[in-house]
Amino acid sequence: MSTLVLRRRQHEVCWLTAAPLWSSLLAGDGPSADDLDRMHRPTLLRLESDDFMDELVALLSKDAERLKDLEAKPRSYRARPSGAGYDYVAPIDHLKLYQAAHGHFNLVAATLVCRTVGLPDKGVDVPTREEVGFVLRRVVDGGELAWSGKDWLATQARGELVLGEQLVPLFPMPYSVGDRRRRLFVGLVPTSSIETFKNAGGALTLSPGPGDRSGDPPDRRLEELDTKVIAALDALRAPAPVTGLPASDQAAFRAAETAMRQEASRFLLLDLGDFLLHNVPGLWSALQSRERPTAGSLAAAYDLLHSSWADTIAGSSWIDALNGVWSERERIWGDAAPAPAYAVNLESSTIDRDTLRARLVQALPARTKARLEEPQPPFQAPKLDPRASARYVVRCVYRRPCCGALHPDLVSDASRPFAIASFFDFDAPARPVHISLPIDTSIAGLRKAPKNVSFLISQELRAQMGRVTDAKKALKGELSSADSFDLGMICSFSIPIITICALMVLMVFIVLLNIVFWWMPFFRICFPIPLKAKG
Repeated sequence: MSTLVLRRRQHEVCWLTAAPLWSSLLAGDGPSADDLDRMHRPTLLRLESDDFMDELVALLSKDAERLKDLEAKPRSYRARPSGAGYDYVAPIDHLKLYQAAHGHFNLVAATLVCRTVGLPDKGVDVPTREEVGFVLRRVVDGGELAWSGKDWLATQARGELVLGEQLVPLFPMPYSVGDRRRRLFVGLVPTSSIETFKNAGGALTLSPGPGDRSGDPPDRRLEELDTKVIAALDALRAPAPVTGLPASDQAAFRAAETAMRQEASRFLLLDLGDFLLHNVPGLWSALQSRERPTAGSLAAAYDLLHSSWADTIAGSSWIDALNGVWSERERIWGDAAPAPAYAVNLESSTIDRDTLRARLVQALPARTKARLEEPQPPFQAPKLDPRASARYVVRCVYRRPCCGALHPDLVSDASRPFAIASFFDFDAPARPVHISLPIDTSIAGLRKAPKNVSFLISQELRAQMGRVTDAKKALKGELSSADSFDLGMICSFSIPIITICALMVLMVFIVLLNIVFWWMPFFRICFPIPLKAKG
């Protein structure tokens, strides 16, 4: 290392490239001018695994000099054109960093050293508010723009920070070189724009509307009652159209429809029982013991369920149906054998849905007030330029705010210029994604899928969605008048069911648009796979 001549710096501390790369830069007869230039530049690393940090730690612990294998180099993953060999690699003349969605994670690595013999690591005194980080700069017309958290600002000097410039953290990674311990500073380069990180935390979907000044969140018990019981009961009572079917097929259609309505009725009653168990336990205990409660609201709900028929053909009341279904709930869910024997069809129920809802709402106990969690501010990642010509650099920063003007911020040389690939960049790698659709698509099977996807719907969007009441009219541009909603909604869905619906809708539209765009050959490739036969 005696042949290395460092450039003169104002301070005794300087940023150098990652220390494990020094030996490769200084190999041979002596370092070239390009090698000396690279010695003062932060290094960009590319890792191609979701476990990139574990892989980096393992590499540094075994052979730190192999870090040069991770150095980011220009590479394209564009699809092989017809006639090209299977080892084809598309040419690319500049470094491009790909996003985490593509399966790539890009790190900046550098070493902070003291300019003395041996170039020892410089310690960072955290108690005195010293910190290390890096800044992302956009290169425009030979100059650099700095990201302030809201906008790109012009820089006066490349080696100085702009007031308010956002600093991205660097974290230390210790490793060993022989019997000597060293420290490498590493940080994750943001390759997704600020819009990617914006969440709905700041949305005012749950804020009180003009008619609600109490600030209380909506009662989710009512939403559960309306969705699982009232709306489901309306759907069961709706007649199924049989027009267009031959007379020979109508009987089979009716038999299949009756079996489906019976299965749906059992699950509706299970949902009602579960709702009462967790929200009106006094009424649920009275229904199971068939003892009329003394409380007025509970007694009114009990009388309605006792005097109303659930199935006029079978001659069972709502209390009979609830208890009959509840006794076979494990069989209905498919967790026990044999198949459920209790049959009920709520299509012929005599209960009035408005009366049922009113009685159950009156029976609900008063809820305790709960405060909504304050939304967390989104991460202010830089707003990246989507144009392919946009270029960026990274500079590492060492700050000593307590030293004042004696030791201003130490800003490193710029890294190698690079572009950031957009989400649909043709040069970007395609992360392999395999989605297995559910095998059991029965009502019992699909109900077991957890509802782990939530959509926050604002009051404005909810009003617009309410205008679509007839699909045929909506396609013609005929919409109903918008209803007034003072609150938004949080709707939870199940990923397996969303996937099935999305696949069906996608295939319908692809087949239709294939007439115009001829998309099908580029859209899918299907291979048959052997499946186990059901025992």
